[in-house]
Parts: sequence; C-alpha cells; structure tokens
Amino acid sequence: MVRRLALLIMNNHLIYLNHWSSDDFDKFYLKVIEKKSNFLLKKNDNPKGFKGQLAYLFFEPSTRTRMSFERAAYLSGVSSILLSGVAGTSLEKGESIEDTILNIQAMQPQALVIRCSDEVDLINLANQSEVPIICAGWGKKAHPTQALLDLVTIKEALGEIKNKNILFIGDLASSRVVSSHFELLPRMGVNIGCLGPKEFSVARPPAFKINLFEDKNQALGWADLVIALRVQKERHSGRQNELNLNEYINQYQVTVNDYLKHQERGLKIMHPGPINWGVELSTQLQPYVHSFILNQVTNGVFTRSVILDQFGGWQS
Repeated sequence: MVRRLALLIMNNHLIYLNHWSSDDFDKFYLKVIEKKSNFLLKKNDNPKGFKGQLAYLFFEPSTRTRMSFERAAYLSGVSSILLSGVAGTSLEKGESIEDTILNIQAMQPQALVIRCSDEVDLINLANQSEVPIICAGWGKKAHPTQALLDLVTIKEALGEIKNKNILFIGDLASSRVVSSHFELLPRMGVNIGCLGPKEFSVARPPAFKINLFEDKNQALGWADLVIALRVQKERHSGRQNELNLNEYINQYQVTVNDYLKHQERGLKIMHPGPINWGVELSTQLQPYVHSFILNQVTNGVFTRSVILDQFGGWQS
C-alpha cells in the first residue's frame, strides 16, 4: 500500500490545507513529478481495468477542475459517475444539495469530489459522511487541489520556493484559490503579497504577515511570481459596473510592458482560470505567458491523480 501523505484529515477528507508541512509537500511534489514523467514516457496512459469508482458532484460550473479530475481518475485506473448542475436532477424537485450529497454517498463510491457554494456546509457533510470528500472548490472558502497544483507549478519553475515572493493581483475577496494558498504558502516559507482594489480586499486577513501593495510597479518589482485572479463579476451582486471595470484595467491589469520590464529577472505569471483576457491580463500578453499558464492545467491532472491514489488505496 502506498504511504498516505498528510492529505487525510478530518476522517479522511481533503478540504483544508492548514495541516500540511513543507516536508509533506516535498514528498507529494516528487510523486506528482514521477507520475508526470512516467506519462511522458508513455508508461501509464492505459491502465487495465477499473480499480474503484468516484462520484463527481459539481453544483457550480467548471471546466478545468472537473475535466482534470476525470482525466486524473483515468490515469489512476478509476471510473466515475457525474452529477453536473441542477438540470435533470432531483434538485429541480426541491431536494436540497445536502440531501443529494448524502444520498449519493449512500451508494458507497470510494470518494466524493464536490464543488459547491458557500451556502453548503461542507464540514458538516464531511462529519456525516463515511465516504471521503475531496473539495473541488467551495464558494469563496477553499480550493485545495488548485493551490496544490499551483505550488507544484511554482516549484517546477522556481526550484527552491522558500523565501520566494508570490504576488496575488485581483479579486482577493472572491477567491477560494487565495483562501487555500493562505493556508499552504506560509507553511512553505513563502512571502505573500497582495494587490487589488479596496472592494476586492480580503474580508478576513489571516494572522500571518501579508505585504499589501497599492502601486502595481512596486508590487511587480517585489514579486518572483504573480498569480492573477479572475474578476468574479457574478459574486459581486451588481457592484461591478463598466466604469469600475475600466478603472480596474487601468490600475491592476498586467500588461505586456509590465511583463517585458521584469522578464529579464525571470518574473513568472500564472492564473488559475478562467482568464478574462483584456481584464486581468492584457490580450497582448498571451503569447508570452499562455504556455506557462497551460502548464498549470497539465500539472492539475497529475496533482489530482496523485491525490486520488492517496485516497483510494487502489494503487499497490
């Protein structure tokens, strides 16, 4: 049996990352890189026979997370069942999301991969469920697998990550990705910086030190790597109008000139997606950074496949 890493907590669920150590991540990273290398050598692209089954419950829209989990399951030799959205389900008849989840866990899949809104009490469900829950995005609260794949990509690009400066630019208030990074990055010895409009600032600042910037040039000059965050207009209930968006673009968009100014010292730019080209990142920047951002997506498959291996016990 593969030794399980620090993934398993709260009765074998993966929701938060505040229990990870740098040693845990280093071991996890080596497993991801090994799986990625084996795939590139065509050693593990056609597993024979399914070894288990996962249930995907995506109550919010997703492209990258859902499909990379499905691809990850294939690489781990695991089949899956999928519930995506409300249409055609008992949710249309008035069943609650909580009841839907508990009914599907009663079917005894080996794990539940769940994406849901803040209104769902995922911790309470985890306490009730005998089936492991893997968070695939929980409102504004958590997105642990995205934070892990981001950190895999950062370490792959920068090597040593301790004492590196990671800058988040954008909609900090709405980002579940930032919430999980705030749990993970300080434990890796990473310095965190934030830049964005006041209305997008973090609702509850964490206990550790954050470098708060008001000037984009100063922030980019400090950063070794930038993670741009999507402006989540759907979460701002009409507060985001066209004028504000134009102001955001003028003050906070990362432009091709920004990138070229810092390219020589190796500045990297990432984005968890989906990208609003022309808002968070200039469209002219695409040829310079898109391949690196797509590498995040590639790493997401192998990161999630390693996570599934840890949960399922189907890898001997």
